Amino acid sequence: MHYKENGKACYGSLGRLKHSLGKPRRYRNCLYQGKKEIKVDVIVYRERSFKEPWFLLVPSGKEDILSTERVVELYRRRMNIEVTFRDFKSHLGVRGLSLKVRKGQRLDRLLGVIVLTYILLLALGISEIGISLRKRIEILRPKARHGTRRTLSVLTVSLFAISDTFLLTRDNLINILTECFNWLEREKVFLLPSF
Repeated sequence: MHYKENGKACYGSLGRLKHSLGKPRRYRNCLYQGKKEIKVDVIVYRERSFKEPWFLLVPSGKEDILSTERVVELYRRRMNIEVTFRDFKSHLGVRGLSLKVRKGQRLDRLLGVIVLTYILLLALGISEIGISLRKRIEILRPKARHGTRRTLSVLTVSLFAISDTFLLTRDNLINILTECFNWLEREKVFLLPSF
């Protein structure tokens, strides 16, 4: 990679770029080599808890829309998604999950996941959290329409609930799921066949 530092032309690998802890540093108009040289800005960022610094490549000359701080913030969000996905694979035992099955089987599995998700969202919408949230956000119609003054569906309320990470904490989610499964059992929604 070719870059300038203090007005002096330099050549080296990404790993040799200087950086300070907790402060992102932007190298502008670098020539990055893959199969051909491409002009990019390189942002180097490291925090004390990082094993290695981040080397973030962004289009050169776009600092007005991709400021250094904004790029670091966006990458941090992406890393949170990556960590969540890694935890999902590790803790739920789906590491190495392979869906090398026929298209019909894949669609059946996908439909099953969609239906289960829908059921859980409906359970959230009618839970104590959903009822409490509805009271705070719903504006009732002045006159009943189709037999109700409500303006928000149970599904809409549940979608509001899952978008609020402070409202839907891990403990609240566990309580809601427990409540949902107890209700399904009481109502005998899922019955095992007798042999």
